[in-house]
Amino acid sequence: MNPAEHASPAMLSNATLATLIDALSRCANLDQAMARIDAVLRTAMPGAVVSVNLNATTPDDAANEVQLQRIWTSHPAEYPATGRKRKQLTHWTDTLFVRGQVVVGEGRAVLVQTFDDHALMARLGLNAFINVPLLQAGRAIATFNVFGTRPAWHADEVAAVRLLAVLASQWISALPALVSRFTDVAVHIAQSPIPALPALPTLLTADDAA
Repeated sequence: MNPAEHASPAMLSNATLATLIDALSRCANLDQAMARIDAVLRTAMPGAVVSVNLNATTPDDAANEVQLQRIWTSHPAEYPATGRKRKQLTHWTDTLFVRGQVVVGEGRAVLVQTFDDHALMARLGLNAFINVPLLQAGRAIATFNVFGTRPAWHADEVAAVRLLAVLASQWISALPALVSRFTDVAVHIAQSPIPALPALPTLLTADDAA
């Protein structure tokens, strides 16, 4: 994520943001809201894949896993809304679900090491991603995800995606039986208390994803 190497105009102009907010005020549910948000993203990032995953981890699930349920997708044929994922403790899960911080990934190597469906991503021409945790009372109840065809992100793009995630969050509620995972690991790593969301997101490298 190097602005000098990857120049980009502001992704959300004042006019675009004002129009989007007006449209969202008339949306009744997540599907309607995400259709509006996705339209903005597709205009700014042709070829992008957008999804929202609910943290569906319950007391009945394995103690060493986070369960994710896809509840909205821009590409239902490739990524159906019924899709589920199981994630064990990695730098990715620690950053998103324990620390509540944004993860930015750039390059095919990071995709391969982070996601099981990297082959499908390659067929779609995806090269980079932004995962934003949606927090409620300090817990990551869901993730707002954007995968792009560009090799790297500009800081304005990351900031815009984070803002769009916040706008989408009002239509997302935590699973009633949601439980947190890896909190004992988080306290050990962070030396308590767990740090607040930083000003800048975490840039995931191939070494981190391993």
